Amino acid sequence: MSDQTVKVSLRLRLKQLRRRITYSSAFIAFLSGLAIALIRTITVTLKIDYRIHPEASKLQSPRYLYGFWHGDLFLLVSTFSKEKICLMTAPTWAADILTRVLLNFGYRVVRGSHKKQAVRGLLEMKRSVQEGYIGSLALDGPSGPRQRAKPGMIYLARKLELPIVPVACMAERAWIFERTWDRFYLPKPFSRCTVVIGKPIHAVYENPDFSTTDLDALQMEVTREAMRLTGQEKNPGLAPS
Repeated sequence: MSDQTVKVSLRLRLKQLRRRITYSSAFIAFLSGLAIALIRTITVTLKIDYRIHPEASKLQSPRYLYGFWHGDLFLLVSTFSKEKICLMTAPTWAADILTRVLLNFGYRVVRGSHKKQAVRGLLEMKRSVQEGYIGSLALDGPSGPRQRAKPGMIYLARKLELPIVPVACMAERAWIFERTWDRFYLPKPFSRCTVVIGKPIHAVYENPDFSTTDLDALQMEVTREAMRLTGQEKNPGLAPS
């Protein structure tokens, strides 16, 4: 056996070993634990201000749906954990970690926001809403394009005849992961943050012509408001797509 063959065989074995470790339940549990600890440690230091639209405050739970951008997940996971919410995650390795985190914070999770499994996931979400949970979706998830809503939320809102409540948040100081598709950001400890809960969107089921473009525009209104309130409106790393 030549030296080149030995090297190729060794690289292949190392790749297989790395894959087994990465996808093992133990490693996923380890990463999930780190994420949970990070969220809880940072969140307790943050000063969070809530801006709630008067019409949103009048809604009776669970007769509405929450919509948000995927990049806002860090702040939303902890700030909404006391509500009875059902979220959808994709059947992927990264989403396995996210699912464990969400379950730890008390959320119900359905899997399926990915290609063929999307319909099944939406049906499970519909059942959860009928059982008393608030349905919530990352409008641009699970893989973008950033800040471009998928039709799943509109489908769900029309089936249930429920309004979508747009939610956005922002931190005054944050680490921005610009190489991620959603430009995920991590609030820096002791930052001032804002969570904006916008005007309920009833047109989604009242107007048959309501489209994802309309949803994008209304979601961006609360996003820009959250950015304005935290002084991030001119931050190029967080600029709307």
